[in-house]
Amino acid sequence: MERREQLVVNKDFQQRFVVGMIFSVVLLINLVILFDLLSGSSMLVGELSELQFLIIGLAELFIVGIVYFLGIRLSHQVAGPVYVVSNSLEKMGDGDLSFKVRLRKRDFFREVEGDFNDNVEKLRERIVALKTIAQKLEGSLGEGQQDAQELVGELKTKLDELKTE
Repeated sequence: MERREQLVVNKDFQQRFVVGMIFSVVLLINLVILFDLLSGSSMLVGELSELQFLIIGLAELFIVGIVYFLGIRLSHQVAGPVYVVSNSLEKMGDGDLSFKVRLRKRDFFREVEGDFNDNVEKLRERIVALKTIAQKLEGSLGEGQQDAQELVGELKTKLDELKTE
């Protein structure tokens, strides 16, 4: 399976996801530090100098950067499959059933891949069967049945708009 080049495929979702992760991590770090300071017997920080506060601040910024990177990667494993399925639904809406959804090993919603592909295959088989029936019907109609031949022609035209191969 090829890798998707673009990490941000659903900007709104992925930004909200990452901001929520960053907020949670920073809040947790600060609550631990605050609890330690307020406990009276500070085990983590004790008396802090300005330099130590600066170091803690820089460490938090570093942690925020790591959380941002990990959040984008993790959110991509959710947003990527949604993006692929959404594009596949668009293709279906345009009459194209000649594709298969392929997700990466570590993507979420892997169970949807098989279900989606199975259902597209069922549609593809039904349309192929209808096309076959329309061809047989067209071949069996005589010249005197012009109206019926026109209707079969319209049916074949509509069925041909659906791409199955």
